[in-house]
Amino acid sequence: MDADKKTGSAGKLNKTVRQTVCILLTILLTAWGFVHLSYMCRGYDKLMTFYGMEKDSCDTVFIGTSTTFSGIMPMDLYEQQGITSCIYATNMQFENSLKYSVREVLKTQKPKLLVIDIAPFVSGHHPAARGEDWHPENRELFIKFNIDSMKYSPGRAALIHEISEAVDADLPRRIYYHLDISRYHTNTPNRKHFDNAQYDIGKGFQYLSHDAGGKTVPEELGADDGSSMPLPETEQRYLEELAEEVQKLDCEVLFVFLPVYCNGEGWQRKNYTGEYLQSRGFAFHDFSREMEALGIDPETDFWGYNHLDSLGAAKATKRIGEYLTEHYVLPDRREDPACAWWTKELESWHKIKASNDDYDRKT
Repeated sequence: MDADKKTGSAGKLNKTVRQTVCILLTILLTAWGFVHLSYMCRGYDKLMTFYGMEKDSCDTVFIGTSTTFSGIMPMDLYEQQGITSCIYATNMQFENSLKYSVREVLKTQKPKLLVIDIAPFVSGHHPAARGEDWHPENRELFIKFNIDSMKYSPGRAALIHEISEAVDADLPRRIYYHLDISRYHTNTPNRKHFDNAQYDIGKGFQYLSHDAGGKTVPEELGADDGSSMPLPETEQRYLEELAEEVQKLDCEVLFVFLPVYCNGEGWQRKNYTGEYLQSRGFAFHDFSREMEALGIDPETDFWGYNHLDSLGAAKATKRIGEYLTEHYVLPDRREDPACAWWTKELESWHKIKASNDDYDRKT
């Protein structure tokens, strides 16, 4: 009798374990399917190119915003200096997003050099900087730019929490930010984006055509007189957090501002941000002070005053490549068999670049 009872108890226990395992597997498979369906339906894909890069394939990674992805050409850097690089940047990247960008980059790349564009602090992208002047529709669009092509991760969840706190989002809105499939569920799933990744020969460079953002008239933008203006409290805190984040990294870090113009107090914000970073012991280089020497022309080289077109990006990239090789020890990968595919892509890159250049010259 006792043996029968034990056998019965063991059978019930095994059944319970099997049921529990089945339930857990069902939950995990459902979550896995939901995540990848979300990736395939996404309508904003700026970061997918970064996630599509081969693991540990870049000696340099650029982090920033639209000023960054339109102003740096990784394929030109490879052709001219042999530097393998890629870009992790979104439109209107918020100041507090930058530290999470650093963490995302280091999940799949081990760069010798991390280059961070300070443009978000110069333009004041964060809702705290824009205040009540920011139209709610624009605010929502720019929030989506920051989160909608990141992979699902604790870092993405933490960023969404920070943004939600900043805009005082209620619970339904917070859920909406987290579950971006609610915004894109009507899109036809793109199987190429199954893992939130896509191939792009530009390695993150995104072409912005000449004058599409408006004519660049330096006289209307004011001049950089070298003065500086402290950042508002919230943005200052984000700058300090970014400094703390990169202070502990094993790789070298360079902060930059590209050869573009600022508007109004942007010049002062730029100078303050650079000065603060240098006071913390970081390297900072302001390429905007070299525009004349680089031959960057407001008549031909801009999408809008703070973004370069293809012609301007080529000039900026040439100078950035020279600066990097002068100040950092970065291997020349042009003869590296592991990077032969970069060399093979140059012919296709030349055609893409020539087409962009021709369009810029005609407009």
